[in-house]
Amino acid sequence: AEPTDATAGGALSPAAAVTVEDLYGNTLAHAANSVTVALGSSAGGATLSGTTTVSAASGVASFSGLSIQQAGSGYTLVASSGVLATATSTSFAITPGAASQLAFTVQPSQAQGSDPITPAVAVAVQDQFGNPLTGANKAITLAIGNNAGGGTLSGTTTVSAVNGVATFPTAAIDEPGYGYTLVATTSGISIGTISARFNVVLTFMTVGTAVEHTCGLTTTGAAYCWGYGRYGKLLQDHERHGEAYAYFVPRNQRVKTRGRETRNVA
Repeated sequence: AEPTDATAGGALSPAAAVTVEDLYGNTLAHAANSVTVALGSSAGGATLSGTTTVSAASGVASFSGLSIQQAGSGYTLVASSGVLATATSTSFAITPGAASQLAFTVQPSQAQGSDPITPAVAVAVQDQFGNPLTGANKAITLAIGNNAGGGTLSGTTTVSAVNGVATFPTAAIDEPGYGYTLVATTSGISIGTISARFNVVLTFMTVGTAVEHTCGLTTTGAAYCWGYGRYGKLLQDHERHGEAYAYFVPRNQRVKTRGRETRNVA
């Protein structure tokens, strides 16, 4: 029997069968040759699982339980047995299984505070073997996992997958920190996936001082203020237990100490 289309990880059904024949195509009913099947044409890196070497019985070697985990089309099997001529099956396809996991296909990389992470973070819907489900349109949500700097994730954080992939072009974190992670979740998949660690940094193009704080404007146009003490010294922030800390100032919000104020009008 020729192999037919199957689902990733599922047994090829009906079981592939190879006959031992004479020169004229007649089955040799007495043949008990050891026959081996292997992948001929295949998607790159695919592996044929199951018992791949079987002794023929009454001239026929049957291979039950063969499976392939990697989705793809144009697969073939090649049967061989010692000096006998090889035989190649008709082509067949392996389709992805049910959605069972998410995967970051574009990991978050270092970004400026309050500026969208570039390139845009992307999350794919996959089956249990990592095959992408190009027809999936699940709504996927991003959140901060390890909150290294006490930041807030802004932008559109829930996106419906298109062709199985959700892209987040506006996702940004306001506060600097080293070792942030993101977590992606969706309904129907119980365990979210965690991104690689990444950093959020601040690069200032101008800095100014007030009486008890210092403020700076980053290269991306975001304003931050920090410090506590007279004359704008960069002192340790009393609310952060001795850590130097920069507070993000939303557009048009004022920061006021002892009668003086700074406003982000960038």
